[in-house]
Amino acid sequence: MVAQHTILVTTMPGKKTQASLASLNLSPTQFSQAESLLHDMEPKKRRRLTHLTPDEKIMRRKLKNRVAAQTARDRKKVRMDTLEQQLSDMETLNKQLVNENNRLKTQTSHLKLENAQLRERLGMQVTGDVDVEIKKEPVLPESAVLSPPQQDRVQALYKMTMSFISVLAILSLTYGWTSSPKLKTPKRLTKSLRPLKPSPSKKTPTIWWGPQQKSWNPSMNL
Repeated sequence: MVAQHTILVTTMPGKKTQASLASLNLSPTQFSQAESLLHDMEPKKRRRLTHLTPDEKIMRRKLKNRVAAQTARDRKKVRMDTLEQQLSDMETLNKQLVNENNRLKTQTSHLKLENAQLRERLGMQVTGDVDVEIKKEPVLPESAVLSPPQQDRVQALYKMTMSFISVLAILSLTYGWTSSPKLKTPKRLTKSLRPLKPSPSKKTPTIWWGPQQKSWNPSMNL
């Protein structure tokens, strides 16, 4: 039969907690393990170094300082390794950004040169360097946007159209003047007129009006 034991566990200084393991029905091995575990959980007190000589105390203090310094050096080394890795990553990223920036600058210069060449082909004058500034200008009519050769062509076509319209108007007026019967020229009027010949005079029979007529009704005043 297992004997019952009572263990006192101290969690904080000045406070005691009594725990009974009797109701757990533990074997002797389990009981010893639980007891050692509870003993380790107790707060450790600083031991007095009365059994050490002054020289041993000095050596012990030096050893502790060495251990603390080595621990600090190890932590510093880990921190420096981390910082060096971050620095190398940042340098690599910086190189990539510089290369990308140079590539974009080269591409921009090529595009500006190509833009200037296209403007020269279109007949637009490019003064100064290759850099072309974009300016906001009011919207112009279509005739102002055209280049000088195109404006000359448009003006010539406009003049030809107006002259053609004027010729058509003159022809239509002339045709209407000549075809109207009321506005004939004097020559046509003289040709169309024929000399009038005197017709032979015919004697009209005189009819005597008198009482023999049915409508004879002379006025009584005569």
